[in-house]
Amino acid sequence: MLATVTLVSYDPATGEPVGEVDITELDDIAAIVARARAAQPAWAALGHDGRAELLMKSVALFDERVEEHARLMTREQGKPLKEAIAEARSLGYGI
Repeated sequence: MLATVTLVSYDPATGEPVGEVDITELDDIAAIVARARAAQPAWAALGHDGRAELLMKSVALFDERVEEHARLMTREQGKPLKEAIAEARSLGYGI
């Protein structure tokens, strides 16, 4: 079994790891694209209003976690928390 390759994010202030994500293997991309293409007709069938409704639900979920996202941005980028909160708030309404 091959080890999963990950990308580690570090806090620029402390050098400590903040978190990590798996890196998609090149051989997996074709299957991922095929699944996206297979899902697209169902997404299109929702119509504009159906897609908008789902996206607005995601905005609400994001907005519930503004401070969590802002703290993560601060840890990953060294951005002041006040700026990160403003940015996180603006992201929820960027749709």
